[in-house]
Amino acid sequence: MPGRRAIVGVIGGDGQMEPSVALGRVIAQREWILLTGGQVLPRATVERKGEVKDGSMLGAAEVAPGTCRLIGILPASATHWDYAEGGRRLFLHTGQPHYIRNVINGRTPDVVVAFGGSRGTLAEIAFATACGRPVLFSDGSLERLRQGFRDHFGQRRQVNEDMRKYFERPLEAYPEAAAEAGDAYGLVAMLEQKLSCATEIDDIAAAVNAVIGRRGWRDDETGFPGLPKDRASKSRFEAIVQALSQ
Repeated sequence: MPGRRAIVGVIGGDGQMEPSVALGRVIAQREWILLTGGQVLPRATVERKGEVKDGSMLGAAEVAPGTCRLIGILPASATHWDYAEGGRRLFLHTGQPHYIRNVINGRTPDVVVAFGGSRGTLAEIAFATACGRPVLFSDGSLERLRQGFRDHFGQRRQVNEDMRKYFERPLEAYPEAAAEAGDAYGLVAMLEQKLSCATEIDDIAAAVNAVIGRRGWRDDETGFPGLPKDRASKSRFEAIVQALSQ
C-alpha cells in the first residue's frame, strides 16, 4: 500500500487570483495534496484581494469539491485541528502568529510553488530552501520577489524589524529551521542567492510532476516540524496526512 500522497505547497501574495486558481485546479486533478496558508472561501471573498493562498484553495475546491485534498496552515491565537475523520481537509489553526507559521509552510511540502509576494513569501522560500525543498518560481514571480527582498531584507547585515520578525523570532520557536545556514543572517544570504540564480517556469504543473513523479506517492514522512512545545503534533499530523491520502 502506498505511503502518502505528495504535498504541493503554494505560496505568494495578493493580486494573483487567476493563476493561483488554475494551479489549485491542476493539483486537485492530479490528486496531490494542496498546502497553503489559507482556506476555502467564497469566490466573491477571494476576488477582493486575489490572494494566492485562498485562490489555489478555491480552484481545487471548485474543480473537485468532494475529492480535493487540502491542508491549510493558519495563524491563530489558539491551537485547533479542524479535521473530520474520513474527510480530505485539514485546517490547522497553529496557535502561532503568521511569521512563525511560515516555517511550517516552507518545510512541510515536498515541493513549493512560489508566486510573487513580500516578506512572508520570502521567508517561506528561505525556510524551504534551507531544508532542501525544491522551490519552483511561477511565471512573472521573480521581479516582485526580488523587489520585496531589496525593500525588506536588502541590508542584511543590519538588524531591522523585518529581520527580527520574519527570521529571528521564527528561529526562536524552530531553531532547526536555519539548518546549515546557521542563523537569520545566513538564511537571508541563502535567500538572496536563491533569488539571484532562480528562473521562472512556464509550465508549473509539468515541473511539479517532474519533481514528485507521475503517481505522486511518497514513502517518507512529511517535513512538518510539529507545533512548538507539542511533540505529539508531529505524529498527529502524519496520521492525518495518511488519512487524507486514501
